[in-house]
Amino acid sequence: MTIDYNILINQIQRELPTLPNVVNELTKILDNPSSSSFCVEDVMASDQSMTMKILRVANTSFYRGNRERVSSVNEAVGSLGFESIKNIVLSSSVFKIFDYGKESQDFDLSDLWQHSMGVGWASRNIARVLGKTWDEEAYSCGLLHDIGKVARYKLDEANSSDSMVNDARLAVDKNINFFQAELINQSPRHDYLGYLICKNWGLSSLVEGVIRWHHEPNPEARQKVPSKDYNDMIDVVILANWIVVSLDYGFSGHKVPTKPPESLFLRLGIKPFLLREIVDKTFTELVAAKESMHAMEFNSSKWDNKETKLARVHSIIKGDVAFGSNKLVQETSEKKLAEYTQSTGDEGDEFKSIIDSELRNSWIGMLASIAGEIDEGSFPVPLSNSREEALLQDVRNNRKKK
Repeated sequence: MTIDYNILINQIQRELPTLPNVVNELTKILDNPSSSSFCVEDVMASDQSMTMKILRVANTSFYRGNRERVSSVNEAVGSLGFESIKNIVLSSSVFKIFDYGKESQDFDLSDLWQHSMGVGWASRNIARVLGKTWDEEAYSCGLLHDIGKVARYKLDEANSSDSMVNDARLAVDKNINFFQAELINQSPRHDYLGYLICKNWGLSSLVEGVIRWHHEPNPEARQKVPSKDYNDMIDVVILANWIVVSLDYGFSGHKVPTKPPESLFLRLGIKPFLLREIVDKTFTELVAAKESMHAMEFNSSKWDNKETKLARVHSIIKGDVAFGSNKLVQETSEKKLAEYTQSTGDEGDEFKSIIDSELRNSWIGMLASIAGEIDEGSFPVPLSNSREEALLQDVRNNRKKK
């Protein structure tokens, strides 16, 4: 079945609100290096409701931190920066699009909004940990990555259809992701719909590209991506999406986290210990984010058993590195080295040394866990060769006692 996206996007333009002019005006200001904070204040003067919302959000502990409270847009820009202000405006504007619609047992826009905000925060965290200069742009891309699902939701409402609900139901029942369910049911693809919407809204080519390719982990398959930074941004949002789904924060139409391939972690230079840091920072930010969501006049859905979900993600990270005998360590190291060499063309001597070290430390850490030296749920810690022998003996002794 061939889908005519031109017909769909024409209908979406009638069903989906456009972004306020203030968003486009702020984007123009940010693109002009000679702009000042007073330019932002002039733009915001025409929208007092948005001005008050900016000040409310900017004064939450989530955004303000230990800084003084602000009382004007000019102070908010000086304290938070242009990009943060634009993202507050963008978040508030996009929320209005999520803020209405029929409720369904299988899919709810408020849950999708929570997921989208989470991916925005996670994307920003990852970019900051990696030392990228585009952390606020990463937030925008993460926030909007699933806007195509909102379009599908609105189309179903207008056409009295259950197409999207059926995709969500299939994804949950078959333990697949929503994108796979779309392909199986030959439904309109939310990634392509989202891309068309952002083109229509006049958002940046970077946002368009991330939305278009956020389900494509292979850079070689992404068309018209102009630079490494663009590809890195797509990778960051893919990783953020996986983390947020793994933490079960909100709901985007499926429950199974689709783990990115090892090659994506290699491209971004993310090793298990760094991934753990990213997940922990994201978790802390999601816990703290309730206040800012309330300031946007949004009541987020429950997020129960948060610590259990974090522990589950920790166990997934720990499982990325092999546990077991030295033979298994060697076999896994050789496999990872072959994958690295194939993907980069590099002989990978330095990489092999790093992998060997990480695998060995994980093996010793696992021994420590069995021997009762550390909590079983803890992240493996590096230990010396002598400690390995001692721990092996402890494990043997424990088995004899049993």
